[in-house]
Parts: sequence; structure tokens; C-alpha cells
Amino acid sequence: MRTLTSSVFLTIVLLASASAAADGFSLDFERARAALNGAAEDISYLERCAEEQSVCSLAAATAHHLGGQTGVAIHYLRLALAQGKEIAASGLAFANLEAGDPLEAYAWAQLALTLDFPSGEPTRRQLLQNKNAILAARALAALDEDRHDQADQRARELLAEWNEVLSGSGARRFDPDAWQRKVRITRQVRPRYPRRFAQRGTEGIVEVHARISASGEVIEVLPVYFTHREFAREAERAFRRWKFEIREGVEASPVEVTMRIDFMLNRR
Repeated sequence: MRTLTSSVFLTIVLLASASAAADGFSLDFERARAALNGAAEDISYLERCAEEQSVCSLAAATAHHLGGQTGVAIHYLRLALAQGKEIAASGLAFANLEAGDPLEAYAWAQLALTLDFPSGEPTRRQLLQNKNAILAARALAALDEDRHDQADQRARELLAEWNEVLSGSGARRFDPDAWQRKVRITRQVRPRYPRRFAQRGTEGIVEVHARISASGEVIEVLPVYFTHREFAREAERAFRRWKFEIREGVEASPVEVTMRIDFMLNRR
């Protein structure tokens, strides 16, 4: 279960994947943004919405994390994972690594890696380029070698705990490519990697929720989950310049999608 170890290169890797918002759902962008700025009434809106919508679970986790309520944030990340958001597992890995618990971080990164490759073992090349494999390698490198077996055991326990969710028998199935049935990207603008983060080796993830017009323009966009505000700002700034084409047969207008953008330094 152990991933490849890595050394640091300052070549920046920004990967993106996305999933479509549930049919008929429309996020209240104004209230969600207010919640992320600390408005209590709007945080309550996200909590109510989270009972049905994974994008609200992610936003609620972010709002509580920003408010210093780590335990509540973890609750909503776990809920988002149960609702089919793979990014929540990555988020829990990042949170534990930053909290000084690389063993737990490794376990969550391995769970996220399982979601990336549900049909079998990844190749060495895929591992070198995968954000969760890189995260797992970082966590493992932070552990004393005599704790590596303990880390593998914890990863197996976590996988067993979430096996029903991963199989899709008790929750929504993970479908990171669902967005492609609704839209096609025609212009993708690369976010800027904050220089001080690159110099420090700081990495992170952002999930944006966006509303796309019939002509493919980004009408609204909001980072609903992020590990660092600086990454969220850069992701939002770049995403506003993206262009899309609505797939033939998609009648909803505008179309809402969620998209993940990873800020990862290339490590080998």
C-alpha cells in the first residue's frame, strides 16, 4: 500500500477534475460566499443544504475550518465523502498533515488514491503524477521508518471503514467525469502558483462551483473548498477566464458544475 517516496522539484503541476452538480440543484452563491466570510445565518443555510448536496457539505466544512472549528469541519468533510466527493479524502489528508499527524494523513491519502484508481493498481508513471500519491509520499516521509507498518495498518482500517461508501452500495457513486456529459472545456487558463508557497513547498487543493451560460461563459464561480485562501483566490481568478461548450442535448441553462484544481509541486 506504500506509495513512492519523492524528492522536490519546483515544476508546478496543476491538475483538474470535476463532477456535475445534482440535477435541479442551484447553489445560492451570495449566501455561500457570505458563509465563507463568517456570516452565521448563511453558515446555517449551508448546514441545511449539506443534508442533500455535497457541494454544501464542502462549503460548510470550509466555513467551519475558517472559523477555527476543526472538529465540525471534519464532520462535514466526512459527510461530503459519503456523498461522493473524493476531494474530501484529500482534504482530510491535508488537514492531518498540517496538524502534525502524518500517519493519519497517509491513511486518508491512500483512501483518496483508491478512489483515483478503483479498477486496479496504478502504474509507476501514474503514481509520480497523481496528487494523492504525492501527498501519501510526503506523509510517509514525515514518519519514522519503524512506523511505516503502522501507517499501512491504519490505511487498511480506514479503507475497511469506508468500503461500503467506496462500493457505492450505501451512498452515491463516485463519478468524477460526470461533468463531461454536460460541458466540454474549450479554454483552460492555468492558475498562478503563489511564489512564496512554491518557495516553501506549500501545496493545496481547491474545489470551485461554477454556473456556466448557454454560450459557455462563466457567469459565477465560488471556491467552496480550499486548503489555503491564496490558492482559492488564484483558482477563482483563473477559472473566470475559462470557456466551455454545452453538450448537445443538455437543456438546463445555466449549467452548474464543480471542478477541482490541485496546486501540487512536482516531486520525484
